[in-house]
Amino acid sequence: MISPFQKAGSSLPSMNKISSMSSMISSMSSEPAVHPKVAEFIDCIMVGAVILHKMHLRVQGIGSYATHKALNELYDALPDHADDLVEKYQGFNGVIIENYPSMDQTPYLRMEPLEYVEWLMKYVEDYRSCFGTTSMLQNLLDELTASIAETRYKLKFLS
Repeated sequence: MISPFQKAGSSLPSMNKISSMSSMISSMSSEPAVHPKVAEFIDCIMVGAVILHKMHLRVQGIGSYATHKALNELYDALPDHADDLVEKYQGFNGVIIENYPSMDQTPYLRMEPLEYVEWLMKYVEDYRSCFGTTSMLQNLLDELTASIAETRYKLKFLS
């Protein structure tokens, strides 16, 4: 019987070939379980949403509405970026991140919003290598950076 995916006259791969392909795929995912900085990175992004929300609530004065709205957009976006990144990282690497550290918010809450957003953008760039070179994960980091960069633009030039 011919498989619906098989062209007439061609043969299906043997079980030996399938078995060797399966072990090759298994060996591809046998890299270190979780990079030690990944959980810290994800926590920083999730806590970043809380920090930005607090900054958003205390904004006042000239240009405060534009700042208020810009911070709102980023603190709404960060949890989704973190969620996408974690789910794809775990799926790609076949691991679950079990422990997330608890980041101290205090020093960041002393920053001005633009200063914090610039710090966050640099943090993402400095630690993106923790996620390896897989284009799928790097693309998610690019999307995260794009959201932060857009907020930086709005805070710097529109507030």
